[in-house]
Amino acid sequence: MYDDIVAQKPRHKTISGFCLDIIADKVDGVPNLSAYHVGAGKEPQLETAVSAVASAVQQKTSLPPSDGDLGEGVGKEREETPRKPPCKRAVPLPLQEHEDLIFEFWRIKGGSKSDTAWKMLMNELGKILAKYSHDKVHEQLLLAINGKWKGITMSNLTRFEPKDDAGMAIGQTVGGITFHS
Repeated sequence: MYDDIVAQKPRHKTISGFCLDIIADKVDGVPNLSAYHVGAGKEPQLETAVSAVASAVQQKTSLPPSDGDLGEGVGKEREETPRKPPCKRAVPLPLQEHEDLIFEFWRIKGGSKSDTAWKMLMNELGKILAKYSHDKVHEQLLLAINGKWKGITMSNLTRFEPKDDAGMAIGQTVGGITFHS
């Protein structure tokens, strides 16, 4: 049966993809395969292929996987060590207006994308917002997206920001006073 499926599947499809197509066609009640399948329109071949897939699925599900097939502990969750739920990437309320840019940066950023990295990003953007403004947060996010930065930090912002003659960052607000060039 497996050899029949392999013989009929197109070269550009995987065996599992071809089997899914066959199953989907049968479930939907479409009696013919699409025109690019070998033997399209021949009902006996379709029945053979569907029964081959069904028997292969039944055989695979009836046999327990041996420990060597999947690796130790793969797919086996233990009661005493449950899996950690995925981190919900929530943007704090003060940064909500930048949510789209934050998620765009997170999608393309290099480096770690752990829960800790997310918390650090939110913390650093909060620091930038507190010290500067929403415009500065927006600017940093755009620069980070375009520059494919690994992260955004207050220390890097202050280190690389242009300074005026007095050594103050241009646009920086200190004690309610904003420094301009």
